[in-house]
Amino acid sequence: MLFAQYLLAHLLAETVFAYIHHKTSALTIRAGHEAFTHIRQNGLQPQDIDIIPGAAGGPKGIGLCGLDQAIFADFLLRAPVYGNSKRTCFGASIGSWRFAAIAAHGGKEGAKRLAELYTNM
Repeated sequence: MLFAQYLLAHLLAETVFAYIHHKTSALTIRAGHEAFTHIRQNGLQPQDIDIIPGAAGGPKGIGLCGLDQAIFADFLLRAPVYGNSKRTCFGASIGSWRFAAIAAHGGKEGAKRLAELYTNM
């Protein structure tokens, strides 16, 4: 009986360990057939982005500070929008606050400032 308990505990530990350390892709791209083909052929380019959604999520949104800085202070600046072109950002809850901070203070400083203010309330 003791061996069976040991074996069960060992198998359970291996299962939990495998689950915790399961490697998944850091990014999932969901797109229609035409858009996905374009991304596969050309990569995702800043000029391809014209709508940016920002989801609600409470404090989890602050965890996106580094990603926001990379997207708004680097990636999107490689293809600025001119003339009648535009990029539309829309969000709910923290998503809206993230975009408001970035619009007011820039991609790098806005995201950083929001994260600092939110965590030090």
